[in-house]
Amino acid sequence: MKQNFLKLAAGVFGVNISEISLSTAYKEFEPWDSIAFLRLVMEFEDEYGISIPMERFGEFFTLGDFFKLLGGESSV
Repeated sequence: MKQNFLKLAAGVFGVNISEISLSTAYKEFEPWDSIAFLRLVMEFEDEYGISIPMERFGEFFTLGDFFKLLGGESSV
C-alpha cells in the first residue's frame, strides 16, 4: 500500500518516487504547493474511495498524515 501511495503522490508532484517519503512535508518540498495539495486530495479521494472535507485540510502537513488517514502506518 505504501509504494502505491507514494507512486501516486510522486505522479502528482511530477518527481521520481525516490525523491519523496512519508516525511515529505507541505511547503518544505518545492513541488508541493497549494495547487499540488488540492491535486493530492483529489487523487487520494479518487484512488481510495474516500472524501476529505475541506475543514480537515489543516491537519495534513506531511505525506504521512495523508497515509495515516488511509489506515497506513506513518513510519518512514
